[in-house]
Amino acid sequence: MATRRKPGIFCLEGDWSPDLKERNTVRPLLQFLEQSNRINFIYRDVGTVEELQFYMNKWRQRAYRSYKIGYFAFHGEPDTILIGRKRLSLDQLGDFLEGACRGKIVYFGSCATLDIGRAKVLEFTRKTKARCVCGYTKDVDWFSSSAFELLLFSTLTRYTRMDAVERHLTSYRSLTRELGFKMYW
Repeated sequence: MATRRKPGIFCLEGDWSPDLKERNTVRPLLQFLEQSNRINFIYRDVGTVEELQFYMNKWRQRAYRSYKIGYFAFHGEPDTILIGRKRLSLDQLGDFLEGACRGKIVYFGSCATLDIGRAKVLEFTRKTKARCVCGYTKDVDWFSSSAFELLLFSTLTRYTRMDAVERHLTSYRSLTRELGFKMYW
């Protein structure tokens, strides 16, 4: 009997504070999920657009094809992730990832990045060939979003169909509304 390979999350995280003594990170969430035998993960700190491009190119490689969830953990604003002092639009990110996300889920763990309307998110989805793009349309609280991300990743790795994921997430409707969480597929 073949064993099922654990789903993989490829996480790229920016700095949350200019103060290097601050230690906020999403890594413990991923470690918890890994130790609970739910996922494998790759985690990298990203401080520049060039580093982001470098690791996105790595994610495209055959060796990482089982890492079907791309987790972009950055500060954000509508249509943008922030990398240090640089703003990177979804159009620019889509150019970097053009055609590279076939069968993959792109998750923006960043404030308000998807507060841009359905058509623009679907354009990003089309350009990258992503199976699903999801994230927040509001500014989010660190603890609420962290709790939700545990539930989200658990759900994304349990179900293969996006309609089943969306249906299961209705169990957390008050939290998804509070965070402005949206899925596009």
